[in-house]
Amino acid sequence: MKESGGQEAVQKAYEAILDGDYERAVAWFEAALKADPNNADYRYRLSITLARSGRLEPARGQAESACRLDPDNETYRLHLARITARVLAQEAKEAIETGDAERRAIPALKRALELDPLFVDGYVLLGLAYKENGQTEEAQRTIREALRLDPRHPDAVRLWKAFRIGR
Repeated sequence: MKESGGQEAVQKAYEAILDGDYERAVAWFEAALKADPNNADYRYRLSITLARSGRLEPARGQAESACRLDPDNETYRLHLARITARVLAQEAKEAIETGDAERRAIPALKRALELDPLFVDGYVLLGLAYKENGQTEEAQRTIREALRLDPRHPDAVRLWKAFRIGR
């Protein structure tokens, strides 16, 4: 009974996602977890839904739980790395805004890119942090890498143009 209750709740969560209602989907995934609290897959799916709705810290918590429950699952580990990279980028963005690029933002973004080497926004933020810190060559190198990964990324293009005209 436990498993079928969880599966029914997951089905309702997917219906909510198809309706674009992530909050309702979160509630259904949480109901699935009440039926089966040690189900790593339910935690993973809840984490994805939380991340899609911008709730990165709770998403990371659920991803960590999924990894604890099924430590050999590569999909869960990669998801946790991507979520952690985004949390670090969020923290770095706040550090840049408060003028703390060198001490907090740059190390956080380097770690984020170790976790998710394809995280284009991470490269863009790192380029901005280097620029704010007066490290122009590093900033340009980092923005070039962002553009290599996504030649049309609007923020990377904008920053690259600013470098080209000397701003």
